[in-house]
Amino acid sequence: MRKCGMILMDATPIIFLAKINQLDLLLAFDIPIYLPKEVEYETVAKLAAKENRDQNEEEQLIADFFSKQSLLKRVFIIKTLVCEIVEIKRREDPNFSSQGDGEVAANSLFLNRGSYGIDGPALLLYEDTDVKTVFQQQDVHFLTTYGLLVAMEKAGHIKSAKDEWEFLNLQYANNIAPNNEDFSNRGGSVYAIKPPK
Repeated sequence: MRKCGMILMDATPIIFLAKINQLDLLLAFDIPIYLPKEVEYETVAKLAAKENRDQNEEEQLIADFFSKQSLLKRVFIIKTLVCEIVEIKRREDPNFSSQGDGEVAANSLFLNRGSYGIDGPALLLYEDTDVKTVFQQQDVHFLTTYGLLVAMEKAGHIKSAKDEWEFLNLQYANNIAPNNEDFSNRGGSVYAIKPPK
């Protein structure tokens, strides 16, 4: 049995978990969490910068979570080359914005994970469907937000994945289909969930 490191591949799972006040579910995994600096930026500052406002309550909740867990060495925010380039562009033009920088930075983090201290396979928490297509030949375990909620229900951390998802849907005008992906691409990759306190 090989232990995974978790990589947060895009901003959406983080935003979803924040909207249902369940960011702590990420800590139930007995593995370190890695995300690129650009994905963090997308969750805590991108929309605020675009709308020329301060962080809202949800963005502050996410920022506080990452700050605290980084100090506790549970979360590692990695500045990849992509992150550095995008930061330079934003300094040159505060209105600079492009699509997909977080995902590109996460792809770079995954493909170079050994140089960031992530050994062996990776657990990819994602919502962007391109992730599974791009990394289908890699040594990974794919997990969507809804798949995470289902796993947490089975482990006793939440009462009902369905109820949490329905509450999430109340936060959006449209219906978000639950993608229940929890699949190891290579048979020996597993993750463990700590029992609830």
